[in-house]
Amino acid sequence: MKLNAFWLKIIALISMTIDHYGYFLEPNVIEYRIIGRLAFVIFAYFVANAYIYTSNRLKYGITLLCFGLIIDLFLIITNNYIFSNIFITLACGYFLIYSFDKEKYYLSIALLIVTLFVNMDYGLYGIVLILVCYLYFNEPIKIAVINLVLVLIAIYTQEIMGIQIFSTFGILLLLLYNREKGYNIKYLFYIYYPLHIVILGFLASN
Repeated sequence: MKLNAFWLKIIALISMTIDHYGYFLEPNVIEYRIIGRLAFVIFAYFVANAYIYTSNRLKYGITLLCFGLIIDLFLIITNNYIFSNIFITLACGYFLIYSFDKEKYYLSIALLIVTLFVNMDYGLYGIVLILVCYLYFNEPIKIAVINLVLVLIAIYTQEIMGIQIFSTFGILLLLLYNREKGYNIKYLFYIYYPLHIVILGFLASN
């Protein structure tokens, strides 16, 4: 069985929703958070995918960052800014790829340093994984192995939860990717992400 980009992103969206459901409404049920570990690694891979296939790389990165900042503002206004916005992590990872690809290594180093001091979802582990997805785009097994090493380091430094080790299964799903786009849901994700957080936050407070 092969999956196009649309279906892999749908799997990631469902996984993310289950994760956040557990975070807001069932914090003592660890299984929800484990299922949620599939989401980020798939999103990270498709950030690399976007960089490879987009026609205007700089414009895409700026758009991603702007949406992240707008979502930040929206979550602050609605009093739902309780954990960092994943769009900021994805944008920083995208620009890490951009700086690495353009051989502007001073920018790469600057991004990595900034990540150490800014509260960012998945932190240094997250943006490095996005770069790894780009460097080994056609080799999901290598991505899985490197991800496992990065996870163990990040767990040791207490940057992420131990259950992130289950993210390996999300990367293995990428073995099914057939390089076809399918339906375009980019803007659906931009809308769905802040909306579902607001709804779950409202349910949790009532």
